[in-house]
Amino acid sequence: MTKNHMKAFCVMLMAIVLGGASCKKIEEIHPEGLPDNRILEYLITNVSGDPIKGVINHNEKSIKVYLPYYLGLTAIETKVKVSEGAQITSLNDEIITDVVGLVKGRNEVAYTVRGKENTEATYKLTIEVQQPDFEMLELSASAESLKSYTIMFEGMPLLQIYWKNRKPPISNYDVTKIVLIDQKGAEFIFADKNVAFSTNRITVSTPANYTELSTGTYKVRIDSYSKSYELKYPIQITLP
Repeated sequence: MTKNHMKAFCVMLMAIVLGGASCKKIEEIHPEGLPDNRILEYLITNVSGDPIKGVINHNEKSIKVYLPYYLGLTAIETKVKVSEGAQITSLNDEIITDVVGLVKGRNEVAYTVRGKENTEATYKLTIEVQQPDFEMLELSASAESLKSYTIMFEGMPLLQIYWKNRKPPISNYDVTKIVLIDQKGAEFIFADKNVAFSTNRITVSTPANYTELSTGTYKVRIDSYSKSYELKYPIQITLP
């Protein structure tokens, strides 16, 4: 067979193949109708740059948001997109004011979406803060040798707690608080301007309501955004 015959044969064969393929019926696959009560998009908008997108799981009816810890967000502004014609019936406020409480399970947020056919679906929101653990040095040497602190007046520097292995808590008194816990489990919180940060330690000053404390033994816990660290040994607090 010559080259010209070979070329002609190939052209004829291709025409047959293409012609046969064009005669086949193309079947279209139509997906089942999607529910009309879905959350399609969930955004955190009070950040610089692009919004943070939540991960939506329609099977589990959940929304998960991953927050970088360095943003230090104590409240979030949200924008929620739902199915066409649907509406959110459970929450009208687009601002969630207690992010830390949500992260630590003290409260919860859920969105109920009602579709055009009046069917409802409820999505639960969870927030995971991408925050490393931190460690603090002990104030007392042991359980038998407790460090003693005497409170004299408001504004007096009371505690200096050093962090360990270059693993500090967040240096922001909006999200980092020092908690004293008495022997009955009652908590006394040092926060806001009574908590100051330096290169390697936290300094805690005596607040105006220090008289709510009483002489006794207290555990010490450092709450920093989504993480907490409790000192192994308690301290002794003395009031005049």
